Amino acid sequence: MKLLVTGGTGYLGSEVVPRLLARGHDLLVLTREKRESLHPRLQYITADITQDHPNYRPIDGILHMAALTSLRRKRTEEDFLRPNVQGTINMGSLARQYGVPFYYVSTLYVSGTFGAYFTEEDFSVGQDWKNPYERSKFAAESWIRTNVPDYVIFRPGILLGRYHDGGSSAFEGFYRPLKAIVFCEQVAEGRLGLPSRRSLEGFLHLPPMSLPIKIKGSPESTLALTPVDSAAEAIARRIDDRNIGRTFHLAPKVAPTNEQVASAVREALHITGLAFAPSGGKDPLSITYNRLVSDFLPYLTGHAQYQTSIAPDEIPAIDTEYLMRVINYWRRMEDTYAYLPQGARGEVAV
Repeated sequence: MKLLVTGGTGYLGSEVVPRLLARGHDLLVLTREKRESLHPRLQYITADITQDHPNYRPIDGILHMAALTSLRRKRTEEDFLRPNVQGTINMGSLARQYGVPFYYVSTLYVSGTFGAYFTEEDFSVGQDWKNPYERSKFAAESWIRTNVPDYVIFRPGILLGRYHDGGSSAFEGFYRPLKAIVFCEQVAEGRLGLPSRRSLEGFLHLPPMSLPIKIKGSPESTLALTPVDSAAEAIARRIDDRNIGRTFHLAPKVAPTNEQVASAVREALHITGLAFAPSGGKDPLSITYNRLVSDFLPYLTGHAQYQTSIAPDEIPAIDTEYLMRVINYWRRMEDTYAYLPQGARGEVAV
């Protein structure tokens, strides 16, 4: 197939594009900045998905992955409307005009506050939403279901590093709570007058550091985590006319609990004390931590389980070994402090 692709240079798209090329598809990838392609079946086209487009015919389908996914507190409803809703309307209208299938990447969290078993057929179930991002993706998916005759919808969970090596091209989303933990560790070291543990770990065997952080959330609540490479492979396999009208949940059969994730975090970061409490902790470190990750906290309480038709060999279970690979890769590759929320020092109340 010849596909028009948006979001092909993003976090998920950078994993999807090479898989589509490997399957023999020809790709026209829309980008905001000019790029040069070294692949004979890949062409980059500079365009803005929120504006009118020139004629891209002939194409056999449109894969729309581009979206604003940030949960930063400074983001408003307006920030999400143009890329997530208007951009989807523009690309979906193009698919309808050309008479080709529209493959759309949504999110599992169109389920919003729904607290029960959410199936691939479920959509509007009386839910509310935790933030403008979720609301914008629901609005976009609603428009598609009403206005595009031939669609396939993919709903990934919270994306994180590749399954086989934990590798990642970006460190947002799942990684922000990790960065906040390391920041709190640095705060604790400063208050105690200790040298940086990270500078000593290479040649000293240190005992675990106690960080008595109480995170606002429930240990039994689940997180719909999805390895980015597994999601990409599942999408690439389903770019096919036979899947028209279907929705696919790109997540493991059983989502891990917060406590299972926290256990891997404690082991990988060599800390103790990290735990969950319904209202968080009242100590300075807990207050600091919960403030830094305030936009992520709604995902730590009362989530649904998600039915999926994707087999476990495609979207594998999220176990401790995998999470350790993800966290260890992040620690090797990134200077954590450089990626903290801007102005984080000024927000710390200790």
